[in-house]
Amino acid sequence: MDRDGCMNVNKHTLAVLDPIVEAAREVLADMERDDIPAGLRKVARSSARTLPPPFARSVVQELARSDSFRAAVAQQYGSGTSTTDDLIEFLDDPEGGMERIARRGDASREVAEQSDLVTANRRIADLDDRLAEARRRTAALRTRHVHELDAARSSVTDGQIRAKARIERLNTSVSEKQAEIDDLKDVIRRLSEDLAMTEGRLGAAIERSRRRNEAASRSAPESRSDATPSDPLEMARWIDRVEKNARPYRENGDTDADREALGKLSVEPGVAPDSGSALVSLIEQRPRRFILDGYNIGGEISAEGFSTRSARDDVIRRAGRLARSTEAEVLVVFDGPDDEGRAGFRSSAGVLVRFSRGEEADDVIAALAASDPNRTVVVTNDRDLRDRCTIDGCVPIWSTAFLEWA
Repeated sequence: MDRDGCMNVNKHTLAVLDPIVEAAREVLADMERDDIPAGLRKVARSSARTLPPPFARSVVQELARSDSFRAAVAQQYGSGTSTTDDLIEFLDDPEGGMERIARRGDASREVAEQSDLVTANRRIADLDDRLAEARRRTAALRTRHVHELDAARSSVTDGQIRAKARIERLNTSVSEKQAEIDDLKDVIRRLSEDLAMTEGRLGAAIERSRRRNEAASRSAPESRSDATPSDPLEMARWIDRVEKNARPYRENGDTDADREALGKLSVEPGVAPDSGSALVSLIEQRPRRFILDGYNIGGEISAEGFSTRSARDDVIRRAGRLARSTEAEVLVVFDGPDDEGRAGFRSSAGVLVRFSRGEEADDVIAALAASDPNRTVVVTNDRDLRDRCTIDGCVPIWSTAFLEWA
């Protein structure tokens, strides 16, 4: 009890006294309106399934003050099927019963608090475990991300290195092409000079011939200080040689019918097939195409490093000289793939370049010769390949013949 005579009732005590409060509500429901204690009239009018704590405290206070109300509630509670000794004692002696209930409530509260503490400790341990797992996963993610970042940086560096190497190759290729262009310009310049000189000499020869006809009575020809042939037949041969040098730069070449009229290709009797004279002989017969065994020729130039890019470019440059000296198609076949993944290309001098890639170069050359052997020349030192290309219409010669000529 406090100083005003009111009983101290907390929420834990109210929870214990709830069965008595419900019995009191039943008693209030059976009482006449005028008989209901003034402090409990709001309680009597409440239709809530469970009384709010203020109303429940009012019921307990009234039980402690009113013996008649308490006796009616004790009778109602005692008639129920479930009773407890603590509540019966409270109805007999509210003050003493309240103290016992409070002590037991405190004990129960301590047990509950201990249980809550154990539960809280378990939750803390569980959270600690989850925190440790989260830290472990964070560390693993950080390590993985560091590795991925390092890999990305390495990939970028590799890409830069490859790009730089490709740029260097392109610069080298541009330089080589420029050198070929310069060579072609020199050839064109020399041919132009030769043609101008030929025209001048031809005009001079015509003028001299006219003068000879006017002076037919003179038996001895005038002495000459130049190197121009005076004999018309020799002059015609000289013009033919100039025309042969200029032949690759004419717009219109011989037709297939023209070549057929020339007859079958053959190395002239007495000419060794491994000498430059053999190739000269074949060029003069105007073949339709030359097929060169690229790496075989490169091996004859240099036994070491014959398959390098520089060695390959050397073979292509030499083949370019052949392309400029004949109207025939010049095809060079190399073993394996191209560095840049190409199946083939055409050089600035008009040389067709092909890579065998998944096949042997010998098989590719033999197949090309067999598919269309007419007026074809195969250049290789490979004896087996020469035997395979010795078919009607196709003439094989040695790589050494080509290198001696070049």
